Amino acid sequence: MKTWDAEYLEFSREYMWNEEFEPALCSIMGVRDGMTIADIGSGIGALLLFLSEYTQNSHLYGVDTNCTLLKRGSESLKMYPHSNTIQFVGGDGMRIPFKKNTFDLVTAQTLLCNVEDPVSVLKEMRRIARKGGLVCSIEPDSALDLNFIPDPDGSDTDRWDFLRWKAQWAYCRGVRKVHKRDIAIGFRVPSLYRLAGFAEIKVRGYLGILHGGEFLFNRFELQELFKSLNKGESYSEEEMQTIYKAGGLTQEEYEKLKILQEEDGRKIQKILDTIRLNDFVSYHKMVITVGTK
Repeated sequence: MKTWDAEYLEFSREYMWNEEFEPALCSIMGVRDGMTIADIGSGIGALLLFLSEYTQNSHLYGVDTNCTLLKRGSESLKMYPHSNTIQFVGGDGMRIPFKKNTFDLVTAQTLLCNVEDPVSVLKEMRRIARKGGLVCSIEPDSALDLNFIPDPDGSDTDRWDFLRWKAQWAYCRGVRKVHKRDIAIGFRVPSLYRLAGFAEIKVRGYLGILHGGEFLFNRFELQELFKSLNKGESYSEEEMQTIYKAGGLTQEEYEKLKILQEEDGRKIQKILDTIRLNDFVSYHKMVITVGTK
C-alpha cells in the first residue's frame, strides 16, 4: 500500500481544498452537529480538521496504520480551536478497531485506490456505521485528468491529441500493474459499494481546478508547487517507461510521448518569468460516493 509523508499531505490538501469545495462536501456528506465520525486512512487528520470546523458537539476519530503520521497529526492540530474533538487511533482499514454500529459518518479519502481489496475495506466501514449512517469515500479518477499549458503568444491552445489520451490511460493501467495502485478507481467506486452491501448510494463528481489565483501565486513559488505535488508520484525514467509499457504503450509511442513532454517542458520554462499561476490549469477528477447503511 502506498504511504505519504506528512509534508506532502499538508501541501496537497492546501491547494486541493478551497472555500467552495468544503461546504459542498459537508452537504454531500450530511454533516451536522452532534455526530460521531471516523476517518479511515486519516493520515495527519486534514479531513477531520475541516469537518471539525463545520460541526459542533461532535466526536471525530482518525484511523491509520502509519504511527508517524498519527503523531504528526496529534501535534500539528493542537493549534486549532476545534482539534480537541479529534482523537487518533492506530488501525488497519481491513480490521478497523471499533465495534459495529458505532458511527454516524465514516469517511475515507484516497484510500480505496491504495488498497488491494477495496470491497473488504468498504464492508468494514459499513460494519462500524450505525443503521442509517453514511459511508463516504473521495477517490480520484486519473484516467480523466488533463492539463493545459498555454503558449506565451496565445497560439496552440489545444495540444492534447490521441497519443496523450492513450498515454494517460496507459499510465493508469501501468501504475495498477506495477505499483498495485488503482488511480482510475473513481467512477467504479459506486459498483464497489454495491458489492459491499450498500443499496442506497449517491455519487457526485468534483472537478478540482489547479489554477491557484492570487492565493497560491503569493503563497507558493511555482517550482516549489510542482516539486511538492510530484513528491508522491516521482519515478525515474526507467520506472516511467516500465509503467507506460505495462499499461500498453509501445516503444514507438513512448518515444513520441517523451518528445511531446519535452516540448511542454520548454514551454513552461519559457513562460515561468511572466506566467501567473492561474494561467496553468490542471483538472483533477475526484468522485465522491456516499452510501447509507
